[in-house]
Amino acid sequence: MSRLESSRPVHRASIVVIAGVAFSLLGLSATPAFAAPARVVITPTYEAIARGDDVEDRMAVAVLDETGAVVDTARRSVTVTSDAGCDFRAGEPPSIRTCTVTARYGDLAPATASVQVFDLSVLAVSVTPSTPVIAPGAVLTASAPPAGWPALRYTWRSPRAATLGEGPSYLLTMADIGTTVSVTAALEHGGLAAHYPAATKSASAPAAVAKVNVALGATLASSVVNTKRKPAIDVTLAVPGVGPWSGPMTVIYGSARLETPLVGGAGRITLPKLPIGAYPITVWYQGNEQANAASIELGTLRVVKAVSPTLKATWAAKSVKRTGRAKVKVAVTAKGVKAPTGTVTVTWAKGKGKASKPANASFTLKATSKGKATFALPTIKKKGTYKVTVTFTGNGKLTSKSVRTSLKVR
Repeated sequence: MSRLESSRPVHRASIVVIAGVAFSLLGLSATPAFAAPARVVITPTYEAIARGDDVEDRMAVAVLDETGAVVDTARRSVTVTSDAGCDFRAGEPPSIRTCTVTARYGDLAPATASVQVFDLSVLAVSVTPSTPVIAPGAVLTASAPPAGWPALRYTWRSPRAATLGEGPSYLLTMADIGTTVSVTAALEHGGLAAHYPAATKSASAPAAVAKVNVALGATLASSVVNTKRKPAIDVTLAVPGVGPWSGPMTVIYGSARLETPLVGGAGRITLPKLPIGAYPITVWYQGNEQANAASIELGTLRVVKAVSPTLKATWAAKSVKRTGRAKVKVAVTAKGVKAPTGTVTVTWAKGKGKASKPANASFTLKATSKGKATFALPTIKKKGTYKVTVTFTGNGKLTSKSVRTSLKVR
């Protein structure tokens, strides 16, 4: 039992006092035993307190007269008591206790406060990753407060940023590579985090965020090219669970190498023209401070002597309606090549100025066609005579070849 001295007037209210929570105060009306004093008012100095604090010493009590003014002569005679529920010893379950504090003065009706006291010694926080490897794309989750406790406020941090985000979980990004991500959990209810250091806990990810492994893909545009063509390699690079990834690439061909950046996770790397020979090809992603290196062997590129093909282009009909589609017959032949393959591009234009801006369409000449195919152009809506260029881009041994013709649209 303790006596409290306070002259601060307080309105009637409900109180919850916690070792880390809120509380409610209940003031009761007085019995008209005296002429001047009218009621007793009890108020917590904090909205929440921790286990081990003297609950009674955390209360402010005043005796008010009928006008609401403090009766100074009465304050030394107020008695404050608490029940057994406030006697909260370490290690005693549960971690939340409810107790009652009562203030009495003479024959006035006592004022009571319902108080919750929290055992902050059981408050802890840990971090659990969603995957065994702490890498970008993994989710870090902070542990929850004990059952029945108010929510904690979680703040994620790393050496690169004072605040990465808030909430019980955090999604690791590539920017977190090489750092240790930590979380701070604060029990802010009733001002506990401000008044009690034990109401704020910190924890870190089990390990510094590791570099990621990339998925590297590469294919030769053609395994056989002639000396007049530049070999090309189509490359893709991604981080599983993250997406496309950019970085420094190296292509090793024979005893030579070409270094070039890959932007946006996909692209075509073009090598210089090469003399006749066989060139083992290796594509190597060099890696950086965030991602591990990776390589892939593509086999052997053969560079052969260039062969000039013969290209013929004729129309199924030299004149076509503007609502129809012109059809061009293409024939590609070359000595020593039974089934030429490659791209056929048809370009057409007429007139001068803006009207002379060419249009084009591209088609694929497949091996099954054995060098002969018919392609239908898109509809040409404007009437007139068009100058047309048909180009076989070449492939493997074959060089490119073009022929010119004309088409009338009526």
